[in-house]
Amino acid sequence: MKPTIFLSALFASLLAGCASVGEVRHVLTGDEHPPIQADAVKVTQIRPVLSEPVATFMASAPGSTQDSFDAAVKATKEDAAKLGANGLTVTHWKYIEGRETYLDGIEWWLPDFAK
Repeated sequence: MKPTIFLSALFASLLAGCASVGEVRHVLTGDEHPPIQADAVKVTQIRPVLSEPVATFMASAPGSTQDSFDAAVKATKEDAAKLGANGLTVTHWKYIEGRETYLDGIEWWLPDFAK
C-alpha cells in the first residue's frame, strides 16, 4: 500500500472515531429506575418542576463541532437510560476550539413523561 493512501485512510478513520465517541461520568443523587431505551430519554432546556433527580452528569466528546455536541448528548442519553432516567437537562456546555466539547446537567425521572 502506498504511504499516501495509508495515511489518508488512517486520518479518515481517526476523524470518524472522534465524531462518534462520547464519555459520560455521573453521580447518583436520587433513586435509579428500571432501564429504558435511550431513544425514550427526552432532552429539555428546563427541568420539569415535579421531576425527581436521578444523577448529575458531566459529558465530553472530542472536537468542537455540532457532531461533537450531538455525540456527547447521545452518550448522556444512553447513560440516563441505563439509570432509568427518562429526561435530562443540559445546564452548561463549553467548546474548546478544535479540541473538546463539555456538557453538564441533571438526569431526572418524571412519571408518564415519555408517553
